[in-house]
Amino acid sequence: MTIDRPSLRLRLKLAMARSALDTASHSLFQGPGARQTYVDYLLTMHGVVRASVPLLERAVEECARRPDDPLCRALMGYYEHHRLEEWGHDRWLLDDLAVVGLDADDVLRRIPPATVAALVGPQFYWVAHDHPVALMGYLAVLEGAPASAELLDRMEEATGWPRAAFSTIERHAALDHGHRDDIDEQIDLLPLSERDEALIGVSLFQTVTAATEMIQGLCRARDRHAAALVQR
Repeated sequence: MTIDRPSLRLRLKLAMARSALDTASHSLFQGPGARQTYVDYLLTMHGVVRASVPLLERAVEECARRPDDPLCRALMGYYEHHRLEEWGHDRWLLDDLAVVGLDADDVLRRIPPATVAALVGPQFYWVAHDHPVALMGYLAVLEGAPASAELLDRMEEATGWPRAAFSTIERHAALDHGHRDDIDEQIDLLPLSERDEALIGVSLFQTVTAATEMIQGLCRARDRHAAALVQR
């Protein structure tokens, strides 16, 4: 069977690649270490999300530098629109972190973990040194599996934090279904060559690999939190 839409081929790649990521994500908030792990998760996601607008701005700038590139002309409006959609989401996470007892200034002074840099950093490289279309692979992963209401309920129960601490996840659960559909529609409208589509795939696989290591690192920290509780 021929899969004749780039978005479907991309979704197939994502489905094949994300098994380890899904396994780690589903187990993240299990056990007695779940409460502190949610704090770690919010800190990590703040590091990721605070890079979203600068990354999209960089992609828009690079597209603007290539006015004769039809793919860049097609991408620039989408990236600019998505930049506006992502504006302020890092503030949402700071609000959630305040609910769990962390001050915004203290959060901003923290050094983001290397796993965050390994997730976000390759996108800046590909946007600047290859082609801004690479960013579509990154966006397809990060917005490709929105949280459900049932997952939110389980996280609240497992961690013991109030619902107010989950405002970012709750908002994204509503938004990312639309974002995912927008990405699929945009990919199918782009004048993609085989090489362009391959670059999106490389970005997707790197993003899955880095996201998996990031979540697995949080799982290891969860186990340390649980062990510390047992030793008290």
